[in-house]
Amino acid sequence: MTPTIQCLVISFVLWQQNDYTFPDNTLRTDWLPMATYDTLAECNPARKQMGKSMSDLNDRMGEVLTRSYRLGAKGVDQHFVCLPDSVDPRGPKGK
Repeated sequence: MTPTIQCLVISFVLWQQNDYTFPDNTLRTDWLPMATYDTLAECNPARKQMGKSMSDLNDRMGEVLTRSYRLGAKGVDQHFVCLPDSVDPRGPKGK
């Protein structure tokens, strides 16, 4: 039997998280994959570029860029983060 060598290839996904706060204080969160990159070094500049395009950027917490604004009666917080492609922040898929 010949041993096999497995090479773990990891790419990174730029995710946008939208947190919606409604007038009755209920919260809904959506995660949107924006783009995929071969390396974290390629993903981070794209994440930072998202911040540069946001004139009301109000917070930099580590590797997450955040902005807040109003959309009609609801408040919206947007977060941008690069995660390995093996991590899906939306949680496990149902069957």
